[in-house]
Amino acid sequence: MEIKKTIIIVDDNEPTRALLRGVLENAGYAVIESGDGEAAVSMAKDEKPDAAIIDQYMEPYNGYKVAEMMKYQKVEIPMIMITAHDATDLFLQAQKHGFSNVMKKPIDPERLLWILSRELR
Repeated sequence: MEIKKTIIIVDDNEPTRALLRGVLENAGYAVIESGDGEAAVSMAKDEKPDAAIIDQYMEPYNGYKVAEMMKYQKVEIPMIMITAHDATDLFLQAQKHGFSNVMKKPIDPERLLWILSRELR
């Protein structure tokens, strides 16, 4: 039997987390989630997810800070940043902070699942 891959969703917007959770669970992933960046880092350290989906804008820690804290805590997993904002240098900025991919909201479920399947190979 195949072991389910676990994805952590980090977003302070509950409806966004619920939407992503539905997409991921329907695709067979196990999901853990947090509305708080600091708590998410602690959860990721304890539960060892296979990948993370992290919102860019949250309080008090934005997505970049969460990525830095993950690295500092030696949580080395693929991280996908989600954002409602459009910026030409966004992907480069995200890469500098350790994100492997950036997705613009509203999230395209098929593209998200395709990106995850590539990241988790």
